[in-house]
Amino acid sequence: MILMTKSNDLFTRFLEFENRKKYFDIEIAGFKIWELMRTYIYIDIENFYNDMGSLFPDTNKMPKHRQITFKILKNSLKIFFIKKQDYLFLNNPRRVKQSDGKYYCIYTDLYVDLLKDKKCITFEDPYWALSKTSYISHFEPVKTENICYLDIIERIVKVKSIFYKRTNKYKELHNIICSIKDEIEEEFKCNLSYIFGLSEKQVIYMILSKKIYKRALKRIKPKAVLEFYDVFPSKIVINKIAKELNIPIIEIQHGVVTAENPLFLKYLDLDRKYDCIPDYVLSYGEKLLNTKNMPIDSNHIYYTGSLFLDNKKDEYKDIKPEKKNILFVSQCNLANYISNCASELADLLKDNDEYQIIYKMHPYEMG
Repeated sequence: MILMTKSNDLFTRFLEFENRKKYFDIEIAGFKIWELMRTYIYIDIENFYNDMGSLFPDTNKMPKHRQITFKILKNSLKIFFIKKQDYLFLNNPRRVKQSDGKYYCIYTDLYVDLLKDKKCITFEDPYWALSKTSYISHFEPVKTENICYLDIIERIVKVKSIFYKRTNKYKELHNIICSIKDEIEEEFKCNLSYIFGLSEKQVIYMILSKKIYKRALKRIKPKAVLEFYDVFPSKIVINKIAKELNIPIIEIQHGVVTAENPLFLKYLDLDRKYDCIPDYVLSYGEKLLNTKNMPIDSNHIYYTGSLFLDNKKDEYKDIKPEKKNILFVSQCNLANYISNCASELADLLKDNDEYQIIYKMHPYEMG
């Protein structure tokens, strides 16, 4: 209960602070950079205040080499040539292996199946760009038939950033980010050096990749973008371009949305037009999507459930569990609290054969 009270106070304080400082007005190279930066910065502050673990891995554990193959590079070159498609999907590279031996994106692949009579293309970031402790690019074989890996853009941006950092434009960006960092550290009394360093890299990615993505979207001309929405830079820049080209953006819900979480869906000024937030949401249900502080029209929210879980429910409907299962679903920054709770409950039930405790780790915890 103490944790929740602290979070409530901090959430309101953070939203009021960023609004008061007019961070949403800061624009660099056509990007309102605060929309990308704010979520992870808030999470780091929240972790500090509540003595929680970091959402991000220890940089000392990062592999020196990332997986790269000719097949992956060849596939990622499609970004320069792919043409007219009906729908563009932005998935999550954190795939799950199914009984057919293929790796599924449990959020987007079943929607692609529903649109099998249409031309669909899926963009997928390398997994190592999402999970910093992993060297894996993609989990193969993938379920998705028409897929374009984005590894080549990561490589291009890495090279271009070397030259970009020698320019006055970079100095301007760096000074602005340092100024924001100093103001937030002064206000919230915590060290945010690492997260601001990461944020700067993500902003640079957006700036240096925009032309590539914009040319691709102009060639693809999708009727809509359907996405696993988070504040990953490739998604933010594509959303920005989609808004410029009047392409509707549809979020496929991937987690429970509370009154305060995730921050990338929560804003104080609901009348403001934001560059990157989706236009529509395909939601699990009203109880799993708290729309407080969400600047998305309620008429643009459709309650569709989870296609993946609905399919699994049908698949397992005839299986009767031998015990009553208690499931804990972990989250990196809350892992200490959740694991301690699970451990204490396990001790209480150690002599009771009626119950079985299942602890599902967050993929970030496994690398």
